[in-house]
Amino acid sequence: MTKTLHLIANSHLDPVWLWRWQEGMNEIIPTCRTVLELLDEYPELKYTKGESSAYEHLQLHDPDTFKRIKAMVKRGRWEIVGGWYNQPDTVLSDGESLFRQARYGQEYFAREFNFRTDIAYLVDSFGQAGSLPQILRKTGFRFFVFHRPRQDEMKLPSPLFRWQSAADSEIIALRLIGAYANERGMLREKIELNIKAMPDYLNDWPILFGLGDHGGGISRKDIEHVFELREIFKKDGIELIFSSLAAFFSKISPLSGRLPVFRGELLYHGRGCLSANSRIKQQTWNLRKALYEADFATALATAASGPERGAGAEMEKAWKALLFNQFHDIICGTCSPEPSEDSEKQLSGGIFSSEEETNRSLLKLAAQLNTEGDGQAVLAVNPHPWKIRAVLPVEFLLDYRPLNKMPEAYTVTDCAGKTVPCQEIPVTSVTGELPWRKKVLFCGELPPCGAGVFHLTHRKSPAVRNGGPIKIESDSAANEQIEITPDKKSGGIMLRNRTGVLSAGELMVFEDKSDTWAHGVDKFENYCGHFEFQRLEWIETGPVRAVMRITSKYRQSTFVQNFAIFADRSAVLCQAELDWREKYAVAKLAFSAGEAIKTIAALRLASWETADLSAGELPNGILLHAADKQASGFCISCPEKGAYDVKAEKLCLTVARSSLYAWYWAPLPQTPGYHEYLDQGRQKFSYTVIGPENSFNPEWLHAAYENSMPPITMLTYPHQGRLGKSYSLFAIDQPGLVLWTAQQNEKGRGMIFRFWNSRSEKTDYKITFSDRQVKTLSAQPEETVTVLWIKNNEGSVMDRPFDYTKTMTGGQDYTKNECQNRSPRKIKIGATLL
Repeated sequence: MTKTLHLIANSHLDPVWLWRWQEGMNEIIPTCRTVLELLDEYPELKYTKGESSAYEHLQLHDPDTFKRIKAMVKRGRWEIVGGWYNQPDTVLSDGESLFRQARYGQEYFAREFNFRTDIAYLVDSFGQAGSLPQILRKTGFRFFVFHRPRQDEMKLPSPLFRWQSAADSEIIALRLIGAYANERGMLREKIELNIKAMPDYLNDWPILFGLGDHGGGISRKDIEHVFELREIFKKDGIELIFSSLAAFFSKISPLSGRLPVFRGELLYHGRGCLSANSRIKQQTWNLRKALYEADFATALATAASGPERGAGAEMEKAWKALLFNQFHDIICGTCSPEPSEDSEKQLSGGIFSSEEETNRSLLKLAAQLNTEGDGQAVLAVNPHPWKIRAVLPVEFLLDYRPLNKMPEAYTVTDCAGKTVPCQEIPVTSVTGELPWRKKVLFCGELPPCGAGVFHLTHRKSPAVRNGGPIKIESDSAANEQIEITPDKKSGGIMLRNRTGVLSAGELMVFEDKSDTWAHGVDKFENYCGHFEFQRLEWIETGPVRAVMRITSKYRQSTFVQNFAIFADRSAVLCQAELDWREKYAVAKLAFSAGEAIKTIAALRLASWETADLSAGELPNGILLHAADKQASGFCISCPEKGAYDVKAEKLCLTVARSSLYAWYWAPLPQTPGYHEYLDQGRQKFSYTVIGPENSFNPEWLHAAYENSMPPITMLTYPHQGRLGKSYSLFAIDQPGLVLWTAQQNEKGRGMIFRFWNSRSEKTDYKITFSDRQVKTLSAQPEETVTVLWIKNNEGSVMDRPFDYTKTMTGGQDYTKNECQNRSPRKIKIGATLL
């Protein structure tokens, strides 16, 4: 039987890599013009391209070319795939960001081309998260095209398979044979490679050809070469046609039941990408956190006072700044120094815009609350769907005279007028004889997904007992649950509780002479030494928290860790600052409970992943749970860092790595000092240590989220408000449900909530809304659920209109138009990609 090879012309373009964004994005214009000329010249040729950010740039700066592309799309000659804003790294990005990639991408294509694609397209990304099938299915995709990891990096049963994840999600995945591009004159070799490796039971197979990375389109030489090769391969019963991905998937869809099934992550390519360029990874996390706060604050204020318009454009711009910089060569740290600096500026701009929106929304919310009372009013907001007992900082300006008479103490009262524990802590400003700035730390309960008003007065507080005092000795601090002492041998601390002892905070150094991607390297094992203890200082002592500062040193590098123990918590929070001066080295932060680690469950994207601990560098997540053979263990949360590994009994978080910028498969440079090295200088990050414990506690996930996305505080002025001194958007009856986003529904009435069920079993959660209406949300194991909540005169209405697999692509005919694909069906209110 004749076999048909679908030759699919494409030209992947990295908007940032060894060049700045201006050069990369502007290359879209000549690339598309070249392709259009070739489409006019060769009537049977077709072309495939994804990423809405490229089309937006072209539409803005070359509208005539954009119009020509729209005409080609209508004629079925130009295929749009991808449906995302760009091609991000899905391992280091978070789940909500991938939903936003689909939202901005698919909505743009629907608006400009009256079309939504169901072919996901990440041909240049370095690895794929195990929960990606669920996110793709929930945003309307049925097919997925990728290249990495290659077959030599990860063996799969077939290059075409059914990829499954939680919540009964499945997608047909295609791993390209021979990548997405080819060098000029080498098309025949690529075709022969695909013929040899394609599944025997298929008569159709796709081959992508064209230039990659810096665009440039497809070449006339390759097109003419296809005409020559047709006659050669025809003798062997092989037909070469110019085609599209949609045409290929329409051919193989009836055979999907014969495809092998795979579950899990698609890794690894370039282990060094997980840790390269700490600044970019931290800045993307900071923007993600700022966007979460801004969206939640806006939703809370809107629910309290009614909807309003105006901030959508700025927030969309901030979101797109995050999505653009989650592009794989940016967040993975593999671009040159100048593009890296551009990304830091863009991310900082997004953070500032998000903070502006948060401030605007909190002012709007505060206007609805009753802030009258004695002293300075403080608004505190809890962005999580569970009640928390928070440790809240507030910095303020002394507003009385004379300034030389400082208050001796402070009192803080909560929403009910009850006195809560507080302590004064140091401020970073120094004003000499006029210490105008003060900072107070206090404990307070906050309602789930809600806000409360506290008051701070300049008077001595009565004695308050809350879970036991913190006992301070010269070299130890303890509450009723845990004790911390310095470990002068390792430069970290020893954390003790009723279960056992955990060593935390030892910073070890390993040699690393690999390139930026760490091509050919799975793990860093050449041990060089560790940071040695220098001194211990107590920088805070009080009824709310005590902070032990430990300074350690390695050669020219210095590491400062501020370990905070709280009055009523079993977790320790560390604020760390590393001044890293080493080259060709990796710094790893070690944690050990003394027993060999047998399993680690890592919370990444939308699933708990269990890794092969012998595999070397592994991707980090929001929480790592390490356990020994008795199932006892501990948890570490440090979402700002991207990689870890396991060395016998030690979990080792990779916190710095000093390869060269954008160093790709090259020998060591012969001119030391000329090149720029990654991660040099000062960096700050924080991490949370929980345990050791005999078994995993689901509420540890709460602690991880509370420390990585803490409550927000803001000073406010006294006034009456119709909502009283506290307000809650909704509450959930049991732990396990994580809120990814809460936002005003810009396309209609109500609020959009996206939840993730962290439990491994189907769970019914009861949600109590602010109007006392109780609704039940049923979630499959590790399922992401998007709901629409509308509050009307009859009470709350909660709906799940977001099943895109039914509303967008179900049951449609693939053969009518192979490039135009399917026209989107009308979706009821709320079912936009939010």
